[in-house]
Amino acid sequence: MPPLVSLMMLVRDEERTLERAIRSADGLADEIVVGVDEVSADGTEPLAERLGARVVRIPFSTAYQGHFARAHNHLDGEATGIWGVKLDGHEHFRPGHAVRLRRFLENESDDVATVAVLVVLSAIEGGGRGLSPRVYRRGSGARYEGAIHEVVVGARGRGARLPDVVVEHDRPKDAAIPRSIQRLDRGLARAEEDLAQRPEDPGLLYHLARLHLAGGRQDTAFEMAGQALEHAGSTKPAFQGQVHLLLAVCLLSLDRPHAAWIHLRQAQAACWNLPQNFLLRAEVCRRLGEVQDAEAWALAAMECPSTPWDYDALPRYRTWALALLLARLACARNGWAEARAWLDRAQTWGDEPDAQAEVTAVRSLLPAVDWESSRDSVQPAAPIPPLVRGSGRRRPLPG
Repeated sequence: MPPLVSLMMLVRDEERTLERAIRSADGLADEIVVGVDEVSADGTEPLAERLGARVVRIPFSTAYQGHFARAHNHLDGEATGIWGVKLDGHEHFRPGHAVRLRRFLENESDDVATVAVLVVLSAIEGGGRGLSPRVYRRGSGARYEGAIHEVVVGARGRGARLPDVVVEHDRPKDAAIPRSIQRLDRGLARAEEDLAQRPEDPGLLYHLARLHLAGGRQDTAFEMAGQALEHAGSTKPAFQGQVHLLLAVCLLSLDRPHAAWIHLRQAQAACWNLPQNFLLRAEVCRRLGEVQDAEAWALAAMECPSTPWDYDALPRYRTWALALLLARLACARNGWAEARAWLDRAQTWGDEPDAQAEVTAVRSLLPAVDWESSRDSVQPAAPIPPLVRGSGRRRPLPG
């Protein structure tokens, strides 16, 4: 009888994170198959072997020219399990979640072909999250398609969703930004190849818009996001809300806050409780000079209720930006002590170089005050609230 679960990993230069990834899957897999790119230059391959994995060399960067679906289909051909589970070398299961997935697969009915788990990004890579079909029944017709951001297609059977099984995508900080920059143009090229085959795919258009925005091409990003919205009629409201949020970001980057507000209102029903929604509303109000409304939205984002699958690092990711925004707003009404308190929080939460540069820029707006000696005489205009996730406190929000 074949093994139940094959864990499959496609890796390149993942020596620093591979052990954590494999050990996080303890209790899940009967076999671990690691596909190492032929051009991998560090100790990834011998480390995988020491950890008990079966290593397969994959011509990912050579013969497959960086085509992810081809490489993953090659890796699938090397596995023997009933179920295939995909995990990147810089990802890991949260503690206990691999065992939770194993129990689910042991008891699942034969009509299930794919299982989507929650994948969350680290703060350094954007802090996003989404359900992704990382688990599929091998032999059900399932295969990977897509040169980049490959997806499982063709599986015969229904899909299951496990938002309480979480995979964290967490590349080391010193590697994430350079590698993201290196991959941006390649990602655009691959995505445009896919777009030529699926020109009306709203998910692909949305992905392209985000890539163009990351590359500083705001006009192109806005155009792509608009096309994604045009073709999103049959998609779920939550996706349409995310497209509206992306359009709002594009419009803010083009200094069109009034137009951004229109999209934020359209995203309201699907994305009301998302901190990004409140943060963007706060930024629009700040740009329009509505300081009191901006502070109300920013504080609402701080206390945005959490959902059962909320990413633990997301509050850290959003709060340094929120603290920075609240510092700017305090400066606008000469609340210097309050601004300093928010800047101290922003400096603690935002340890990336770009975040520290922004904190320094805002700190330069503060007047020259000996804060230690004047701490009793200069008080915040309002108490700095503690960061409480889902505290249930209600604040009057602008319309």
